[in-house]
Amino acid sequence: MEFNQVRSEIRCCTLVQSTECGREETMETIVPDACPDIARILDTTGFCRLNRREITDAGVLLAGTVQVVTLYRPEGEDNVRRLEAEVPFQYVHECRQSGENCTLLAQAWVSNAETRVVNPRKVLLRVEIAQRYQIYCPSCLTVCSAVEAEGEQGVQQKLDGCQTTLPVAITEKAFTLNDELSLNPGRRGASQVLRILPAAQCLEERLMGTRLVIKGSVSANVLLCSEEGQLYTIDTELPFSQMLDGVETEGELQCKTLVQVTGISWGQLSDDGRTLPVSVELLASGVFYETMSFRLLSDLFSTRYVVAMEQQPFAVCSRNCQRERLVVREQIPLQEGVAAVSGCHTELGQPMVNREGGQVTVTVPLQAGILYLTEDNSLRCASHTFSVQTTLQIPEGDSIDLTAESRQMEALSSASGLELRGSVELNVCSTQKDECSMVVSARIDLETPCSGEGQPSVVLFRPSGGESVWDIAKRYHTTCEDILTANGLTAEQPLQAQMLLVPRSR
Repeated sequence: MEFNQVRSEIRCCTLVQSTECGREETMETIVPDACPDIARILDTTGFCRLNRREITDAGVLLAGTVQVVTLYRPEGEDNVRRLEAEVPFQYVHECRQSGENCTLLAQAWVSNAETRVVNPRKVLLRVEIAQRYQIYCPSCLTVCSAVEAEGEQGVQQKLDGCQTTLPVAITEKAFTLNDELSLNPGRRGASQVLRILPAAQCLEERLMGTRLVIKGSVSANVLLCSEEGQLYTIDTELPFSQMLDGVETEGELQCKTLVQVTGISWGQLSDDGRTLPVSVELLASGVFYETMSFRLLSDLFSTRYVVAMEQQPFAVCSRNCQRERLVVREQIPLQEGVAAVSGCHTELGQPMVNREGGQVTVTVPLQAGILYLTEDNSLRCASHTFSVQTTLQIPEGDSIDLTAESRQMEALSSASGLELRGSVELNVCSTQKDECSMVVSARIDLETPCSGEGQPSVVLFRPSGGESVWDIAKRYHTTCEDILTANGLTAEQPLQAQMLLVPRSR
């Protein structure tokens, strides 16, 4: 006779694919007719706009443009000119698994950009684009928590209390931040904005009912030119607060939140050059994780009849998140003295992970560009590639989800040239999977009693290492309660290497 199972369902989201990769794009562009010829390239930066991200029949499509800003010295002039170009990109990546109602989360950013002069009227732009995307699909896990059995069948069921943490919902919200940047406190006003490099960070997140409230800021690195032609940088913060749709649940919720800048534009400088209106487009995404408790039927037997059953492994997950701050103190030697630093920017590459057992080494490559004035008042740019590294202790076999962000980077003059200071913040979440057994089907043969005829009513038994009261009860077709009562034990007491009285069920 087949047992009827008592089942429940756990509705969640499954991460079916997580991919990190990089691509390179090149494009030639010409200097506008109204601009003078190029004498020397000073610096190049790029800002990535991810305009399309979707799952198609061909795979994962990521498409957009890189806004490249090149600063250069023109022929016969001492001032700095700005050359802007849009480099398009479109990539189709392999989609290993997908389905209806799947959600694609994607990031794309510039890890390096450079400009090479082909001739005084033409340049070659090269950008390296780092990409990271994840695909979550809805899924349903079936849990067997018991079987329906009658008392005279003598069925004993082992119910294990389990806890698992799984993603249950993904939410996204696009919003625009319109504000006014305050420029040049204590300085004369600016005459030109050469570039703005934005970066968003989430500083606080909390759940209010079924809503997620996030607070953060957009840091803007603004390179300006004064009326006298001097370059200088202003770092400013634009705060934001948003409310995202959440999920109704009875368990404990956590949320992994990411806010990224998807676009930026600005208007005209004020008459005194001290304020600048900006519009920043942002995308906030949150992955909700719920910690759920449930009971799992892991084993069963009958004290009276033969039982046949099928078991399958069932994975339970636990999640641990930590933040690691890596201090940056990088010396950049120069052959010439530095009179002043005009501007600084850094781009992060894709973090690299090397695992040896439970020791995880994370290396984050960085590309820095620093504009500075020499002692003879000549404007130069120092490009420097380096990396920062840390070692984390994460159990072997745990999966790792890692992102990196640069914080408060600044360049200073030093005795040997330049020194870059700041930090890189790592957000590391590891997921541990443990497997337990779950009964998926069971059948009792009411015509075949357990073979116990001729056996004594009580036996003496010394458990070996690792044996539990359940194991002994199953071996002798008795109950855990009878063994505990006969030996004056409680369920909480661990078994010692001692003789036990094992009464057989009648």
